[in-house]
Amino acid sequence: MDYSIQKGKTIILKSARRVRQISIENIVYIKCDSYLISIHFFHKKKPEIFSKSLKGLEKELFDFHFLRINRNELINMKYFKSYYNSKSRKITLSTGTILSVSRRKWSTIKNYF
Repeated sequence: MDYSIQKGKTIILKSARRVRQISIENIVYIKCDSYLISIHFFHKKKPEIFSKSLKGLEKELFDFHFLRINRNELINMKYFKSYYNSKSRKITLSTGTILSVSRRKWSTIKNYF
């Protein structure tokens, strides 16, 4: 896969106190809780919180190899490491994070490859 399309691309997000420009290539995954999203970065231990819908971000980031894996999470396929289907469907990211994939999104992940 060619992830060079992410290089130099950014998105603008609002938090409670500021507006911030975020580099797409550093985002590992995005987790949503209502209209608050937490963005997990490759070089930071703590996620940053912003106010935006996951559906809006999904549309904005789809062309940059981001896939929705369940109702609340969107991953950057650049950091995808492996997937396995035991009793529960799981994805491992290159950071070591393990996330669950919904039954509906499982075929999307398998078809991506």
